Formats: sequence, structure tokens, C-alpha cells
Amino acid sequence: MDHGLAPAQILLAFLALFLLTGPFLGGCVDMVDANRDVLVYGLGLDAGEEGGVVVTLHFLSPSGASGGGSPVGSLGTGASPSVQPVTLSSGGKTFNDALEKLRFQVPGRIYLGDVWAIFFGEELTHRGLGEIMDALLRETFTLNSAYVLFTEGEAARFLAHGPHGTSSALAALSIFDGDAARTVPLHPMTLWQLYNAVWTDYWVDWGPLVTVTPSDAKVVGHVLLRSGRWQTSLPIGEDGTLLTSIRPGGRAQLTLPLAGGLGSFRFAALTTASRVRGREVEVTIRGSASLVEWRGETHPPLQELELLLSDALRDRMEGFLKRMYREQKIDVLNLAEKVRSRSPGGVLPGDLSQTLADFTFVVIPKVTLSDTARSH
Repeated sequence: MDHGLAPAQILLAFLALFLLTGPFLGGCVDMVDANRDVLVYGLGLDAGEEGGVVVTLHFLSPSGASGGGSPVGSLGTGASPSVQPVTLSSGGKTFNDALEKLRFQVPGRIYLGDVWAIFFGEELTHRGLGEIMDALLRETFTLNSAYVLFTEGEAARFLAHGPHGTSSALAALSIFDGDAARTVPLHPMTLWQLYNAVWTDYWVDWGPLVTVTPSDAKVVGHVLLRSGRWQTSLPIGEDGTLLTSIRPGGRAQLTLPLAGGLGSFRFAALTTASRVRGREVEVTIRGSASLVEWRGETHPPLQELELLLSDALRDRMEGFLKRMYREQKIDVLNLAEKVRSRSPGGVLPGDLSQTLADFTFVVIPKVTLSDTARSH
């Protein structure tokens, strides 16, 4: 059992420590003063008017400052209930213009060095993230390890409407707590991964799509990006689960109908390798799986069950890849790079989309199964 702290718990502990020790750091040169500096831990980015951008800061503020929300202490941090999460937004032609306007709305220096999550609004992601990513790269603070999440609608609205009046940024980070427990099928993305997705031609990557209600924040699917632009989204479900299995180390859980019953399998440490042979793509899936539940007749012996699982996994993945490449035109295996390496001069063909759609897929599962059924 993993007893490590989850992202939201680490952040809460860190913020509480800052609030307790801030008064003793005043004499240190270039140190953050928790009593005067605005410690931003959630950053929202939306499309603004006439191609501009709206920047939203989600930070802690002493009671009495502008803003609202429930005390951080109500989130179970043990921190002083006199500190509240506050959200402020401002627009500008560029990220820096909007941020400069925000500097006049807060009581201290804006400190972005502790941003844990960056939320990209739906319209901005459809427009493309090239310019905003260039601005983030030029920030003096290192944000590369921050989580990236995409919001349904505006990121500003997401950050301003936390469940039960609490911090929506922390509620979103708690989603990753669920992933650590292997209960939420999502592919965590960091800002550094997003850099690669934005600045590599035709590169496809994806991150969690989140939404917020008055009662909770939750993952509703994945946003698939190509060259840093929203291509499509996949809801939580079988396709979304197959998508997460493509990334190295990805976890997935599938319930599959097999001979004599219905098996629920948990896959761990999956890796997917692809090899192009003419117009055929050989996709090998390696990893391990465990049977977490079986419903139906007495399940077959382990060896036979492993073969049945391989057949079912092959059928599901081949169907998924056909839908992605022929219907959605999404290169989830990033075969464009392999096509480029095979092309004269390393130049992609003008009809790349058709080239990718013409591929046929042969899936070879090499997944070992352990018999750990919990119920029958």
C-alpha cells in the first residue's frame, strides 16, 4: 500500500508551513514573505477579446482581502481559518499585459514559483497554445512540473466556483489523489510535456478534461492535442481507458465479456511500441494485469484466462486505433514521426492524413496475468 502524500495533500501541507513560518523569513534576502507576497498555486488561462488572453490567479489571502471562499482550514489542512482562497482575473493583449494589470489588484508581489496546476480554458485550447506557452517559458519562475488540466468552458469560471465554496484548484488536484489509488482513469500531464506537444509538428498528446459543480470537481474525459491545438475529446469510458494505456507506465482498468463471464482487469505498467511495415503497423502491448473481479460461471484456468484476455484486448485496441485514425484523424501513436524518418529528406508527405488513415493495425498483446480475483 502506498502511504506517500498525494499532490493535494502535499500542497496543503506546504501552504500551511508557509503561513506558519512566513513571519520568520522577513530578514532573508529574496525569500518569499508569506505575509506580503501573493502565493499563487492555481493559474487559469482563457481566450480574451481580439486574440488576447485572460489570466486568472488562484491564491491565498488573509481574511479581509478582496475575494471570497471558505477558509483553508475547512479543507482539513489545520491552517489558520483566517486565510481564504481568492480568485482574480484580468485580460490583456498578451499574458504579460494581463499579469501586469493583476499586479495592481493584489496587496503584494505576485509569486508564481509555487504554481501546482495550470488550467487551460476550452476556447483558448481550440485556438492553439503556441503563444501562451512561449510566454510561460519566458517566466522567471520554473513552472515545468506544474500539472496541466483542461476545463470545460472557461478556466476562470472553474477556478471561481470551487465545490462547497472551497478551493477548486485543490479539488482538482485531489483528482490525482484518486488516480494514485488507481480509481480515476486519467493521463496526468505536466507543463513540460505540453511544451513538447506544442512545439513538435504533428505531435499528439493529451491531458485530463475537468469540470466543476457546486458539489465536486471531476475528470470527464481527455483532451487530445495536435501541435498544441484541441483536436477532440474522449469521455471517460473504454476508449479513454485504452488511450491511457498507450503512455509508458500507464494504468488502465477494463471490464471485458469473456467466455463464461464478465472479467474486470487492472493493467499496470503498460508500454506500447509500434513498428511501421509498409502500410501495416505492428503494435505490441507489454505489461501485467490482475483480475480484480469475475462475474459469472467459474472462471477458466489462469493460462486459458490469459489467452482470452489477450484476444479481447487485441480486438478492443484494434477497433480503437481504427476509430482514431480513420474517423477522428488523430495520430495517437505519433506515427507521423516514423513516416517522416522514412520519407526522402525527412519531409512529411502533403497527404499525411490520408497516409495515416490508410494504415492497418495488427495488435500483439504480451500481457501477463495474475489471478487475484476478489469476487465471483
